[in-house]
Amino acid sequence: MVYMREMVRTRGMFQGEVEKYYLNYPWKHFKNYPEFCVKKLGLNEAILENLNNNPDERSREEIRDWMKSYLTYDKISYVGW
Repeated sequence: MVYMREMVRTRGMFQGEVEKYYLNYPWKHFKNYPEFCVKKLGLNEAILENLNNNPDERSREEIRDWMKSYLTYDKISYVGW
């Protein structure tokens, strides 16, 4: 039961962090955030394939959806602002 509460709390924190980045992160950094995450976390670059190849043509919504699909609260915390 305690584990389930922790999962729910962490999930809420994750959603809050994603929205904070979505609303406040400067565009010049946010547009490249997926590549920055992949590099810093040592993830497979294949997870970038669903994004527009040109960061300038991405939307904030596209990046937010990518974050929700491929990141966790711990990963966002490690990569940082």
